[in-house]
Amino acid sequence: MKRTLARELINRGALLCRNFGSDRRGNVMMMFGLFMVPLFLFVGAALDYTRALDARTKMQSVADLATIAATKELLKDDVSAAQAEAIAKEIFNSQINGNPDYYGTLSNIKPTIKATKTVVDGVTTTTVEVGATAEIDLVLASVASDIELFDVGVRSVSENTAKAVGALSMFLVLDKSGSMSWSGKMDSLKQATDDLLSQLSNADPQKKYVRTGAAAYDTKVASFKKLNWGVSHTDSYTQALVATGGTNTASGVKIAFNQLKKAKEEKQHEKKNGQVPKKFMLLLTDGSNNKTSWDTDTKKYCNKAKDIGIEIYTVAFQAPLAGEKLLKDCASSDDHYFDASQAAELIAAFKAIGAQVADSIPRVTF
Repeated sequence: MKRTLARELINRGALLCRNFGSDRRGNVMMMFGLFMVPLFLFVGAALDYTRALDARTKMQSVADLATIAATKELLKDDVSAAQAEAIAKEIFNSQINGNPDYYGTLSNIKPTIKATKTVVDGVTTTTVEVGATAEIDLVLASVASDIELFDVGVRSVSENTAKAVGALSMFLVLDKSGSMSWSGKMDSLKQATDDLLSQLSNADPQKKYVRTGAAAYDTKVASFKKLNWGVSHTDSYTQALVATGGTNTASGVKIAFNQLKKAKEEKQHEKKNGQVPKKFMLLLTDGSNNKTSWDTDTKKYCNKAKDIGIEIYTVAFQAPLAGEKLLKDCASSDDHYFDASQAAELIAAFKAIGAQVADSIPRVTF
């Protein structure tokens, strides 16, 4: 017979104490024996109650684990609410069944699971609720009582949201002039670029929100990588660069502008993720242009890019004053300009840019 344990113990304890206090028969040993009965029951009940609370706490932890895991899985496009419920149930049961923490304590465990998934204005919200009830065998309290079982219950709810705060297209414009071969500067650039691209890849492992491209210049751009999904094509291109020739930033900036402004770039995102992408350009040089007209052309295309909402980051890597001034003029703001006098500063600059750009990629919030 299942009853409320605490109330039953109070009633029985009070009755035993009243009987003990009013009974004047027998000798001292008999009175002592009678006194031990309620004491034994109280101690036994306390132990059983502690076991029940401990089991409930552990069962609550399992329920919490199941809800959190299921809501994360439910954020995936190909996971339905029914599948998430099955995932939560499997996790709950696998953690409970056969676990020595519950063996011989919990019985008749009944989990109830409900999962929902909604998408409103590009924001996906998933909710999973896990409830469970179980019975505790009251070994000590049932020795002198008809209390045999005690009910325990838990409830856990987890909600996750994937906010589609904007996809992105990013084009790198990198200096590969002869001076980039000095003092390992090209190796430092390759490492910095790889770090930045890794940040974007880690933030978008499914290649659903990020498109990248790159153009390396000397006095011209011999070849470049068009904007495409993910980062691998851009990384392969930049890792193969060889430093040679003069400096003409305009040749790379023009290509970046034309790639980013294309209407079909926005259509690519609309078709795959339903977003209007943020657009970024990163321009790096370690020198100054060989012709002043190339400065003029660079500024022209930088201004055109900024006029249509493209954010421009610039990095001067041990560049002379003329190169620094040009990059400051091109940057979208003072915060978008970085001055790196050594390799460590270059790598740190690219990581900072990568972190800022990655903020445009959808995030899971709790």
